[in-house]
Amino acid sequence: MVTALGASAFAQAAPAGMDAGQKLGADLSAARAASPRPPACVADGSRAAGRTHWERAQKPRVGAFCDALALGYAQLSRAPDRSLAAAARARALAPDSAASWVLEARALVGAGRPREAFALFSKARALDKQALAEPAALHDLALSAIAAGEHAEAVAAYRALVPRAGMLADARRRQRVYLEGAMAVMRHDAQALDEALGYLGEARRLRGLPGLSDVVLGATALTLDRQGRHDEARGVAAEVRGPLGVARLAESPNTSALVTLADGELAAIAAMLAERGHPDVAKRLWKAFSSSASPGSPWQAHAKKHQEAGGALPRRAGKPR
Repeated sequence: MVTALGASAFAQAAPAGMDAGQKLGADLSAARAASPRPPACVADGSRAAGRTHWERAQKPRVGAFCDALALGYAQLSRAPDRSLAAAARARALAPDSAASWVLEARALVGAGRPREAFALFSKARALDKQALAEPAALHDLALSAIAAGEHAEAVAAYRALVPRAGMLADARRRQRVYLEGAMAVMRHDAQALDEALGYLGEARRLRGLPGLSDVVLGATALTLDRQGRHDEARGVAAEVRGPLGVARLAESPNTSALVTLADGELAAIAAMLAERGHPDVAKRLWKAFSSSASPGSPWQAHAKKHQEAGGALPRRAGKPR
């Protein structure tokens, strides 16, 4: 994930002899270098220092456009409303550039408005097929697609993102991508269980991240159980120390800051874990999954079987509890 620092941080690093105008120019140059940029904003690396002021003098609209994008990305994680304003300025300067649409869409995701962002991502992609190649942008596209109910688009985004997830600097976000991708492909395609387990295997290698690791274990147990590997599923579920913590998360009104899954998916994960000692809670959660799953979901029968078993799948004869 590209990390963009704010202008104040760059100002602190500026040489003491710079005046205010020179410091601002240095801030913008550093912000541009740290943000995803269209080709017009990428300086020739070997001559960047000598060309910057000349190019800005010759093409002031391009310079202002690039500055707006840079400052918008610098505010993206901390002040997405300011990023929205920067995106509007950039679009006014270059209406046919996909970059401003991507920035606005990502700012909407950051502001908790992912459903609105999906149309803007689609607009950006129509203008430039490579506009969403950056991993963090792909992740935000996937989140907006889930919010908009565009599950096929979410699956496509995660399948493009997972091979690039290692480029995300934040290990917690990488773990989240693998988890969300696994649940998305499994929801979309009942034949994608092996693919989902592959993603979850990557997520489990990033253990120790607070809040997500138990959800990853629960998702792994759920996927194994859906494959009919019930004993393995119970073994993985037993690794979770506090199964009710995931149940509380599933019944929380807002979990998007931790993980974004389609409606009901977290309930199924939590139900799988709650069966270990809390069958009544598990039964309630299986019902919540069934109520929210889309018509024709391949996993309705699986959830119903658990509900009818009283919140726990019957064990094979001869197997001790």
